[in-house]
Amino acid sequence: MTVSRKILIDGDILFADPKVITRIRQKNGIPIITGFTLQALLDRRSSDNEEGRNARYFLREVGSGERTTVAMLPGGEQLVPGDKLNRGHFEGGPVYVVNRDNAHLSSVTARLIDIATDYGMVLITSNNQTKRYAESRGITTYLWTGPIESKSPKIPKKAPDANTSKKGRIKPFLLCASPTNTADTPIAVRSRPASGSIITTSSGRTLILGKQISSGGEGVIYETGVPAEVCKIYHANKLTELKRRKIELMASRKIIQRGICWPSDLVLNEHKEFVGYTMPRADGKTMQTSMFVKPVLEKNFPHWTRRDLAKVGMSFLEHVRFLHSLNIIVGDINPLNFLVTNNSSELWLVDTDSFQIEEFPCPVGTVNFTAPEIQGTSYSAYLRTKEHELFAVATMLFMILHPGKPPYSQQGGGTPSDNIKAMDFPYRFTKDDQQFTGKNAPQGPWQLIWNHLPFGLREAFHKTFRLNERVSVSEWITLMKKYLYSLEKGHVSDDLFPSTFYKIRDPIEVVCDKCQSKHINSKSWVEKLKQQGRLAWCPECTQKSKLTRLANQSRREADQLSFKASTTNHARTNRSSAPPRPQPASARPATQKPTPKPSNSGSVDQSSVGMSILGFILNNFFK
Repeated sequence: MTVSRKILIDGDILFADPKVITRIRQKNGIPIITGFTLQALLDRRSSDNEEGRNARYFLREVGSGERTTVAMLPGGEQLVPGDKLNRGHFEGGPVYVVNRDNAHLSSVTARLIDIATDYGMVLITSNNQTKRYAESRGITTYLWTGPIESKSPKIPKKAPDANTSKKGRIKPFLLCASPTNTADTPIAVRSRPASGSIITTSSGRTLILGKQISSGGEGVIYETGVPAEVCKIYHANKLTELKRRKIELMASRKIIQRGICWPSDLVLNEHKEFVGYTMPRADGKTMQTSMFVKPVLEKNFPHWTRRDLAKVGMSFLEHVRFLHSLNIIVGDINPLNFLVTNNSSELWLVDTDSFQIEEFPCPVGTVNFTAPEIQGTSYSAYLRTKEHELFAVATMLFMILHPGKPPYSQQGGGTPSDNIKAMDFPYRFTKDDQQFTGKNAPQGPWQLIWNHLPFGLREAFHKTFRLNERVSVSEWITLMKKYLYSLEKGHVSDDLFPSTFYKIRDPIEVVCDKCQSKHINSKSWVEKLKQQGRLAWCPECTQKSKLTRLANQSRREADQLSFKASTTNHARTNRSSAPPRPQPASARPATQKPTPKPSNSGSVDQSSVGMSILGFILNNFFK
C-alpha cells in the first residue's frame, strides 16, 4: 500500500514555480506550505518582476476558493499543540497551510526543519545548503532544479492499462445479452466506517472520513478531506458480492468526465473489507426539487430564460452520448439523479453505481421513463438496450423543456403506464396527412410551450411518443443546437413560460378582461378559458401580473426575515431593565433615511478587488 506523502515546499520555489503544487498532487503527494511562506508571498506580491507575478498568481488562486480549518493532517496525524492547519484551493485541488509560532528560531530554514521533523514531511528546496542541513536531521529532502520539464528527473512510463487503448482512449465495456445468473450473497463486515474513521482505497491511498453530507437508501456520503472527492459507505444490508464486483468493474475504467460521479476507487475498512467507493463531489440541487415546479424554478433561478433550459438539455444529452460511447446504459434516468446549478451549462449525474454495466443490470427505474415494450417488467430481470434508453432520453428532454411535465400527462386518459403503452401522446401535431388536434393536452402553460418549439423538435417528440420511432442522441443534439441558435437570434420566444401562442391557427380578436385593450388570441384557447371560469388577459397584463406576483413574494420573504431578526433581538434584551413608557401616537409620518443611490460607474476598482483578495488571505489563513 502506498500512502500519500506530505510534501513541505520551501517558499523560494513558489516565487519561481507555483505550479509545482499541482504537479505534487498529480504524483499523489500532499502539498503543504507554512504560514511564514504565505506571509513572504504577501510581502512580495507588489514586485514588478517574475517573483511578484508568481506571488500574485498564487494568491489569486488561493483567494478565489473557500478556506477550511482542519483538525488533523490528511494522513490522520494529530496537530502539535499550538499549531493550526488550514486547507485552501490552488488550481482546483487542495493545498495546506501550517501556522506555527516558532519565531524564536533564528532562520527560515530552521523553522522549516522544525515543522518537517514533527510531522515526518518530505522537504523540497532549491537550496543545496538547506538540503544538506535537512538530511543531517534525518529529513528526506529533494532538490528542486527548475520548472523546465527537461530538467526534471525522468519518470518511468507506466505499463499500458488493459482497459485503455493505444491512443489513450477508454476501452468500452462489453455489451451482454442477459444479466448474470450468479446468485448474490451478502458481505458481512466487522466494521462500517463513519466520520473520523481511517479508510484505505484499492489504489493504496489513506483517507479520513469527514462530516456526513447526506444519507439515502443505499448508504451514506462523507467528505474525505479532498475538496473534489467524496466517499459512499454502503449500509450493512446493501453490501453484497455482486455489488463489489460491479464497483470493481466500474473502477477499472478511469473515467474522468466533469459532471459524472463515476466510482474512482473501492473503499476498504480497517480489516480490508469492501464497504464503499470514492467518487467526484457533485454540486447543485436535483432537477425534481429545484426546477420542476414553476414557482420553484422562478425562485431558484430568477434570471433563467428558455436558453438556460436548452443548455441544461444539451448537457444532459452530452452526458448520455459519452456514456453510450462506452456501452454504459444509465438505466434509471429520472430528475432525482441530475443536479443543476446556477450555471445552466453544468449538470451533474449522480447515483452512477446503479448504471447498467456489462452483465450487471440497472435494478431500478420509474414508470414515466420506461419504454412501452418493457412496461410492467422487473428491472433486474433483463438488460436494457440503447433503444430502450432513447425513450427515457426523449422523456427527460421533454420534461426539461416543459419543466416537470411528463409527455403523456393529459386531461382524462388512463394511468401513466397505460398511456405510454397506448402511445397516447396528447399534443397537437400536423404534417401532410398526419392531423392530431391535441384535444386532451394538459391545462396550464404546456400547450403554449409546445407551440413555441421549432417544428423539428415537435416532430422528434411526435415520432418518439406517438409513432414509437426513437430518435438517436446525436439527432437530438443537432436539433437542440438549432433550437439554441434560434433562441439566441430571437427567432423564437426566450420566455420560460410563454404567455401567448407563437403561431395562432384560429386567430380571433378579443378584449382583455383586465385592461379592455384588443389583442389577437386563439379562439379555442379563449373558449377553454371561459369553460374553466378564467379570464382572458392580453400579454402585457399577463406579464405585469407575473412581475407583481414575484415582487410580492420577495417582499413577504423580506418581511419574514425582518420579523425573525427583530424577534431575536427582542429576546436578547435585558429583562431586568424597566419597561419603556408608552408614547402617544404621532400623526406625523415617520421619516426615513434616504437610501444610498447605487454608483453609475461601470468600471471596477482594481485596487478594491486586490484588497478583497488580500483580506480573504489575511482573515482566513492567519487565524
